[in-house]
Amino acid sequence: MRSTQALNALGRSLSNKVHKFRRLLHLTVCVLGIALPAIAAPSDLDPAFGSGGKVIWSPNNQSAFGLGMALQPDGKIVMVGGNFADPGNLGFVVARYNANGGLDTSFGSNGWITVTFGYSREAAKTVAIQPDGKIVVGGNLYNGLFDIGIVRFNANGSLDNSFDGDGKTIVNYSGSQGSWDDDCASIKVANDGKIVFAGDTSGASADIQLNVGAIERGRLARSIVRRTVC
Repeated sequence: MRSTQALNALGRSLSNKVHKFRRLLHLTVCVLGIALPAIAAPSDLDPAFGSGGKVIWSPNNQSAFGLGMALQPDGKIVMVGGNFADPGNLGFVVARYNANGGLDTSFGSNGWITVTFGYSREAAKTVAIQPDGKIVVGGNLYNGLFDIGIVRFNANGSLDNSFDGDGKTIVNYSGSQGSWDDDCASIKVANDGKIVFAGDTSGASADIQLNVGAIERGRLARSIVRRTVC
């Protein structure tokens, strides 16, 4: 009799515990059901960025295009490309976005800036962020032949005048065939602070050559041009 009573008491105790566990589990699922829908799945557009994960922007409603981006340590995004600074003339354009996709109004003029070197066609193609927050941008300049343009900005978007005196420098190569077309495809900042760029150079003989250069304080410190394709 006592064994039966003990078993019944144990059964009631277990039943109460199971009932409480089910209530707790149900409450946990409800809480998770409220919180989880805001999390985007991998490869999905991030709904917290711009409008549905996308941003469309042009400087002063001018035609523009983007060719390169870099992510700052603070999560801000720097985009570079070209825009029609004057009718028919292309210039470098640099814009910085906050992590939510809005323009960072603390940068340049309300989030963006344009720079020209005096060529008829100019476009920024690649960008690197220095450890001190300065922004280095490389691209192409065209006036019948292509040259390389490199510009450095302070973290607030102003030109860094400690870089070749005005924040800008031009690199061009010439060989036995005369003037060459030069292209800047990528730019990086070395551990010693030098700015390293790479691309290709082509001359009148139609040779395509690799160019690698190092910029220190805005001046070409070292350059290598090697033939790669005939």
